[in-house]
Amino acid sequence: MDISPDGQQILYGHPERDQYLTSFDVRKHQSRQIHIQGFGNMDDLAFAPDGHSLYMCFWAPGFTFAKVGMDGRALALREAPLGLTGFAISPDARQIVFGETQGEANVWLADRE
Repeated sequence: MDISPDGQQILYGHPERDQYLTSFDVRKHQSRQIHIQGFGNMDDLAFAPDGHSLYMCFWAPGFTFAKVGMDGRALALREAPLGLTGFAISPDARQIVFGETQGEANVWLADRE
């Protein structure tokens, strides 16, 4: 679950429907379903700093970190660390920190898209 940077949108997943998210518009009090295409079970999500896309971790195929558009199209960016406990994204989206179960944090420096 996450709230957009402008606070106007809430995204959350569905445990019983792994490839779907709900986007709730705070101003309009309306929700819509987003079908995530090409990946399996969702593990974690966070809005991108621009608020127009999000980052997610998936369990299939492999353990994958991806950028997902609000239309549900996903682009695999890299393999995510096993034992992931969460991640955080810098305001410019150039650094992504992955927390791991061993108590370590790994920083990935991303190229601008």
